[in-house]
Amino acid sequence: MTSLLLLTAAHAGTAVWLSGSPDPSQTPGDTAVTVDDIAGPDPFDESDLAAARALVEALAASRPLLDEFDGELAIIQRIDRALAPITVLRPTDVDPMWQALLLQGLAVHRYFPDPTAEEAQSAGVSSTFANRAENRGWANAIALAPDRLPTVRDLPDDAARLAYQEQRARALLVPDSVLTISHLPDTAIMRIDGKVQVSGANRVALVPGHHRISIEHGDTVHQRLQIIAMPGEPIEAAYLADTTAFGPVSLALADAQGAVSLSPAVVARAESLDGPVKLVVPQKRGVKVFLIDGTAAFPNDLSSSLMSGKNGPVLRVGLGGGWVYDGDYLLQNNADGAPEDTATVNAGTPVVHFSGQLPLGDTPLHASAGVDLLVPMGDFHTLPTGEQEVRTRAFPHLAIGAGPAALTVGWWTPWHLGVGAQATVPIQLAWSVMGGFTQGVGIPRARDTGPDFEPATARFGWIGASYTFGD
Repeated sequence: MTSLLLLTAAHAGTAVWLSGSPDPSQTPGDTAVTVDDIAGPDPFDESDLAAARALVEALAASRPLLDEFDGELAIIQRIDRALAPITVLRPTDVDPMWQALLLQGLAVHRYFPDPTAEEAQSAGVSSTFANRAENRGWANAIALAPDRLPTVRDLPDDAARLAYQEQRARALLVPDSVLTISHLPDTAIMRIDGKVQVSGANRVALVPGHHRISIEHGDTVHQRLQIIAMPGEPIEAAYLADTTAFGPVSLALADAQGAVSLSPAVVARAESLDGPVKLVVPQKRGVKVFLIDGTAAFPNDLSSSLMSGKNGPVLRVGLGGGWVYDGDYLLQNNADGAPEDTATVNAGTPVVHFSGQLPLGDTPLHASAGVDLLVPMGDFHTLPTGEQEVRTRAFPHLAIGAGPAALTVGWWTPWHLGVGAQATVPIQLAWSVMGGFTQGVGIPRARDTGPDFEPATARFGWIGASYTFGD
């Protein structure tokens, strides 16, 4: 996974600064943006007002063209140009848009009476629903206001009015499309073609045709969608995180040692940007950079994955449980009745871990020094060592590693050189799953009399949770 992430990171994408002012030099080649740039509100503004006024003007200017030679073509094109900038509908905009689509459909009906004809389809004035070509302007008018029928004043041409009614009947007979907005917050409002849906509802049936949808918080537009609904086809769209969703992300990444899971809305927002997408968290010294891959943000380099890279030293405290095997435990207690069967030379043991870790310059490597303390449980699990008996066994060690893994070496008291490995896998904020395995290499010891003491085979493994302190 790490090599894949590093390879992906080599390509330019988008660097989202979760706080502070963007510094493009920290992520060369990427487009540096702020959270407000990518997730700020998209309010209904003067440009939307101008587009709504332009549609009303285009409608008024187009009606007289019905009496001109080839005026129908001009109507179709003029209405298309006026509709294109409109992405959000207010209730007051619905009637002008319906009238414009009705007029455009009339122009299509007069100039291209057969929507199935090749010339109609090549001109782009027909839309196909359920394998049937229909008048595009009227199809969109029906989708906009399926319950509305044109009056004589709306559509004076009797034949055209009848044709509209027949097309509307066909549109209402085919199955609706079902739109689902995933992870829509309960506080969000979905407005479809100017009509507000039930607050928090994320599923709605759509009549086939063109629909304009806005997701709003209060009076502010947050997200705009335009959808061409087809009969019976489900449509999936995602709610894109707003600026407030990035606050918890920034806090989580600031303390993270490794991968951090992201909410579906944040993931969807990232997918809407040019990838790969990086999240940049300013620190007291430098920045932490995370690369979004799937549903999580991963450290952009191995050193930062353990909060050690360029961000300084860390201290780690862990607590867990394990199992220890050491032939000397029972053999040394044989006189007290300990069993001689080597298959029983085992004991469960709580484990306490302490370590400090430092980065090794600009390399992905880190070094640490620490100690694992074991307290084997059960009868006969003390070691007579001369005048003392030892139950607690310490493994002070040094380690060197990269990413989540490290190799360890140290003195496993009282008689073994310990060599092994440890791993730390972040799970949330400063918490990680941690574990290790150590093989004891016995060190012979001279006795006052007789042959040298040869320590029996020994090993231990453990797993637990750890908490990391560091900047």
